[in-house]
Amino acid sequence: MPVARRLTFLLALPLAATVLFAAWGVWSTGRQARGADRLAALVAVSAASGEVVDALSRERLAAAQLVSSPVGNVNALLEQVIRTDRAVGEYRQRRGRFNADDVDAERLFAPFDGQLGRLSVLREQVRTRSVSRTTVLVRYRVAISQGLAMRETVGQVGGADGQVADLLRVSAALSRALEYGGIQQTAVLAGSGVVLSQAAQQELAAARAGYEEALLTVADRSPGRWRSWL
Repeated sequence: MPVARRLTFLLALPLAATVLFAAWGVWSTGRQARGADRLAALVAVSAASGEVVDALSRERLAAAQLVSSPVGNVNALLEQVIRTDRAVGEYRQRRGRFNADDVDAERLFAPFDGQLGRLSVLREQVRTRSVSRTTVLVRYRVAISQGLAMRETVGQVGGADGQVADLLRVSAALSRALEYGGIQQTAVLAGSGVVLSQAAQQELAAARAGYEEALLTVADRSPGRWRSWL
């Protein structure tokens, strides 16, 4: 099983943390309750963005394979687009809880929102094969990187500290490891068995190093039960 797929199920863990934060908000009062409620809402958005990042990684693979072959079947891409859009819809629903009055949250979401808004143009270019594989990989990577950046800073924007902050770092590191695994998988499968260039081999080595570094963060900061699952 690809490393990316083996990690996917762990992305659901922040949802359990969201329930914990929500309970904290119920039992707190006043300003603390409002802060806890906002943090819980931010974590819910972050968890949803993790699902989008996973879906975009899979869509990238389908897109790269399609533009790499003049006789490739578009159905695999279209099916993945449906799944991606379902994840994006969930993200937007949770993200809709915040408005322009929460300047910090809006600033946190804006780069990822912008990338999601550009997906339709990219997909049409892929469908018509009017874009190169290199461009496809770069543009999907930019979109994914914005989602990862949001997950990595959500704790800071939400005012999390201590164990809560560590759990958020772990969930972000899992997404980062998933992306590095996706980069490796895409580079190999989209190459269609062609011997990889030296530059491609270096990219794979860098992705593998990033994957290992992300998992070190998980090992250092996650609870023992999470480590056993991994």
